[in-house]
Amino acid sequence: MAYDISGMAAYSKSEGKILIADLLLKGQSFTQEGIAVQEGIKSTDKMVDFSIDSNTFLQATSGDPGALSYSGGSTLLDVDISVVEVAAKERYTTNTLNAKITQMQLRAGSDPGNPLPYSDVLVDLKSRAIGTINDVALWQGNTATGNTNGNTNKFDGWQKLIAAGAAVTGGSSAAFTAATVVATVEAFVKAAHAAFPAWVNEGSYLYMSPTQFSTYYRAVYGLASVIDNQSLNAGGPVESFYVPGTKVLVMATQGLTSQNNIYQTRFGNLVIGTDLVSEDDSLSLEYLNEAMIWRLFAIYKLGAQVARVAEVVGSF
Repeated sequence: MAYDISGMAAYSKSEGKILIADLLLKGQSFTQEGIAVQEGIKSTDKMVDFSIDSNTFLQATSGDPGALSYSGGSTLLDVDISVVEVAAKERYTTNTLNAKITQMQLRAGSDPGNPLPYSDVLVDLKSRAIGTINDVALWQGNTATGNTNGNTNKFDGWQKLIAAGAAVTGGSSAAFTAATVVATVEAFVKAAHAAFPAWVNEGSYLYMSPTQFSTYYRAVYGLASVIDNQSLNAGGPVESFYVPGTKVLVMATQGLTSQNNIYQTRFGNLVIGTDLVSEDDSLSLEYLNEAMIWRLFAIYKLGAQVARVAEVVGSF
């Protein structure tokens, strides 16, 4: 039994903007704690970031409040954030799409009026692959001459932006070892809190590769040879937890895959730039008669920026 999938083309054409938003937002970076997303960027825009300064102090009025000097307040920072238009263009045979629909156990026939089946087919076909590519590009993007990786040479990512600025050094970028990782992270967090005391109470975010995270997590909970409620976690893989005794949320970060560097910063300091609000960003699925294939075409804008590099602690 075959399925009529021609309706997917009609649905994708009418709902392309919604579908591309669903696809992009499935990437880890778009939902990871501490990272901000600025939409509506067509090329370059101003990123506005408020930060509370540390100059607030109490003064004795001495009976004359009007004579007091001002202290504290908020500062406004204008930083350019740019995006690059990128696209994914791929081919699928009818059998491929039929198999996908069959797995979903959908009834025969197409129904463009029902968004859920087609949204799932279109977005799920590419969401994992594109999500991973976007995550790595946001962290490891590098436009330097010589970078021939087509997935990371479109714009500069957070790693390069941080390295080029005046970030605080919290340690070396050596790979973690089970014997020393707890002490290494402890020293790193201590350096971060010494540089930014406000983070002790306000909280902060520590990003590291899944491999580094695994080594740290297993060491913290002694999971190398211990069977307990942590190693028997029924809720699936652990991707984040608080550094014991702190408000530092440490996360397994897909974008840092294969990297030993770790980074700690405040909420909203790492920003993703994208569009998602115009008709330019869309996802479509069309049947090409002459080639007898379905063409999946996703086009969107993406970029990365750091509001204040000086408010990042990294291992270099």
